[in-house]
Amino acid sequence: MGMNPCCCSLQSGVKAIAIFGMVKSTFLLVISIIALVSGIILINHGGSRSSASEETDSHRREIAAAVGVVAVIVACFIIAICLIYFALAVLLWKAAQNRNEKYSRIWLIITCILWVLALFQLFWLLSSGGRFDISLTSLQLLLDIYFIWVVMAFRKELLEQEAQGFVVAGGGGNAESGPSSSYKMEQ
Repeated sequence: MGMNPCCCSLQSGVKAIAIFGMVKSTFLLVISIIALVSGIILINHGGSRSSASEETDSHRREIAAAVGVVAVIVACFIIAICLIYFALAVLLWKAAQNRNEKYSRIWLIITCILWVLALFQLFWLLSSGGRFDISLTSLQLLLDIYFIWVVMAFRKELLEQEAQGFVVAGGGGNAESGPSSSYKMEQ
């Protein structure tokens, strides 16, 4: 069967990865929505403090509006990415819950593509020199490698069970049921 990279069953490990993905993407989504609202406020009301010089006040409003536009664009981009990651986490949850090899394969393919894009982002960050961003991106890349390993092992387990004649029974078992109650022998 191969080495189990988890301290629990592979199905439970994949569910934990899915929950982590949902929590992480939800947290980043909330932060991005706050940034979006802040950007909109900057566009509409930026630099509205009174100053002695009207020229300085006008210049401040223009800068605040420009910063607001950039914040809105970046926040919308990050919100879209968070929604993609949340959808991937839900897909992975369904793969684990229903012991679905197809969903786990789709998750693996999309995650590997996103991992390669994140690797390019890391190279770009290395050239621009933001240490905090480099650390976070490196940590995420390493964590993603482990997650990919766990999901690959889970998928391999499903393929081996299928080869031995086991199939998923009616949409999978619930969290309390063990492997013996979540699949049955083909007849």
